[in-house]
Amino acid sequence: MSNGLDVVRDCSEMLTNADSDVEKIAALLFAAQHIRSDECDARSKAALFRSVGADFLSRMLLGRLSIPDSEDCPMETYASTALAIITGFCVDPDLARSKEMLRLVPHILKVLENCDESLLEEALQYLRCIIQHPEGRRSLLSHGALKRFASLYSRMKSDEIVAMSLILTQTPGVDDVWDRNADTFNSLMTAVALEFEKTDSERKFKLCSALRCLIYSFNKDKASNEGLIVLEWHKSVFRGLRDILTSRIDDEQRDPALKLAAMMVDHYGIHWTDSKLDHEGNRKFQLLLVHLSSIEVRMQLEDQSLEQILKNADLVTSCFTILEVAITQFLPHQDSDSRIKNQIVQSFTAASAAVVVTIKSIIEEPSSTENTSAEKFFIYAMIRFLSLGFAHEVLTTNKSVYEIMPFVVQVATDSFYSYKSWFEENTKPKTNALVPVFDAQPVNFLSVLLPALRHFATEDEGIKIILSMMDTFLDSLAFHWSAIEYYLSQKLEVTNNGDPNEKCEGLEDAKNTMVSLFELLTETVIIRPEVTDNPKFVSVFSYIAEKLPYLDPNKNELKPLHATASILGLLLIKHRKEPSAENDPNVVLVVRSSLFFLKPYFDKMPSVDEAVFASNLNPKLWVNLKELWYLGMYTLRKLLTLLPWIKPDVETALGPTIMEYLTNGDMDASGVRPE
Repeated sequence: MSNGLDVVRDCSEMLTNADSDVEKIAALLFAAQHIRSDECDARSKAALFRSVGADFLSRMLLGRLSIPDSEDCPMETYASTALAIITGFCVDPDLARSKEMLRLVPHILKVLENCDESLLEEALQYLRCIIQHPEGRRSLLSHGALKRFASLYSRMKSDEIVAMSLILTQTPGVDDVWDRNADTFNSLMTAVALEFEKTDSERKFKLCSALRCLIYSFNKDKASNEGLIVLEWHKSVFRGLRDILTSRIDDEQRDPALKLAAMMVDHYGIHWTDSKLDHEGNRKFQLLLVHLSSIEVRMQLEDQSLEQILKNADLVTSCFTILEVAITQFLPHQDSDSRIKNQIVQSFTAASAAVVVTIKSIIEEPSSTENTSAEKFFIYAMIRFLSLGFAHEVLTTNKSVYEIMPFVVQVATDSFYSYKSWFEENTKPKTNALVPVFDAQPVNFLSVLLPALRHFATEDEGIKIILSMMDTFLDSLAFHWSAIEYYLSQKLEVTNNGDPNEKCEGLEDAKNTMVSLFELLTETVIIRPEVTDNPKFVSVFSYIAEKLPYLDPNKNELKPLHATASILGLLLIKHRKEPSAENDPNVVLVVRSSLFFLKPYFDKMPSVDEAVFASNLNPKLWVNLKELWYLGMYTLRKLLTLLPWIKPDVETALGPTIMEYLTNGDMDASGVRPE
């Protein structure tokens, strides 16, 4: 051992004392024989690396050494030698993440641009070593490694290049890597998707997984915003999937294709398959996806234990995604009696029946221990699937559904309180993992269930469920309002990202949940007016009166929340058993607040829809707000009779024209419709 250390020390001295590049090359070649030996420990390697210096290795990589009569020696020879020496050093973790080693990153990437096969493996070995460390990943990103990787994949079709690209998207402290490299993402996807389309070997199925992971790594919100643009690589994925799913294949080949299709529709919507050249062919493919997904759900769930189901949970949830997108994006554009709509509804209904049976089996055979994270995740996925079916009126209530509702309500309630506690007690960073991280931020499945519960309000059993949840609803209002209050107080930009310190949820999440809850309670009051005198609904009214002054009706992002709260308030006033006391301050406040929503749209008549669009309101919100506007005007008309003392306030705010409409005008809902 001592002889080895003496050699290393001699090498270091020779390198340090070298007066020219020629002498340093000679010393380096001598040192290279010992760098990879067992006798050269981490400390010795560090000493040798300092003696060589990153500057010298950089010049050697680029063929910029000052060596007389070296014209006949190809640059690749120097680069190959330098790479062999560098990879000998960087296998040591401390050296791999050192500043000196990372100074070589731009030069290694430059070598990758045009290197031949003889240099490629050594260059990749360097990347394998440094990419294991956050410092290395940050350095690679800052020097444009993703762009080089996309170019390199076009040349060599390497799965390792895809894997390295994915690792870079997981760099700690760097969020949404592709946001700053969208063109590079599309370049890489174009290369991978084109290979996926063209290849007819078993590699086609392996590329399904590579494409799926790449798509998952892209910011979903940004992808959704770009969903109407069909890119060339979208078409390649479509053609590749069509080839697979319309062929005679086994489960191992079909499963990755369905998972890839689910990731595409989840990020880009149902219309990424659209083509002006083959509209009918695209529709057939979309229906094929729906049909196969429904069959797969039933095959995986029927007569299976939860333990068996979880082995293919990823496949089942992928099929859920395809079916969910079909009813939320595809179904609304079909005629009510169309063959396509009937096929989608039948497929979704058949799959949901299997889901209901599975949930019943979980209830009937409770585990002796608490559900694992994977089990909870899958149960959440099933509840989400059913909730969307009810919310979009694809599913109807029946005895089997009511049998599982106590369990569903309990799961959703528990998830809300876990979600609430997480924000109140933790400051964990958000996850951006390529697969779900079960111990990360909990999901609030109560917010998913709320739109579905609106369709239970028409039945006695459904009303009992809603009333049993009122305490949770009040806690939900208080919690979500804290997020809105925080953002308003900080005057932060409206975003779906939470507080940087993770102390409150995102404004969009909070606002949407509160709107859904107010819509549910509005539906309940309309159908069952007698609930108005329930103490919990009295608390809701007090809450609305307390919070309305903080909501600016002129801010478009808060308009739906202001509108739903104020109109629910009007309904709660209207349906009280005992008329409100004259000049009740809370009644006056709610009435005046509702006028801020009702008056602007009437002012811009002749058409209410023109007024809404003139207000720059998101047209997607118009269908719900149109109904709310009509409901508000109708309720206000009734209140003018029940509480005549509010007439001066209403007349002052609205003016004689609207008062005439309220008292004598035609309240036909057909008069207020969107374009």
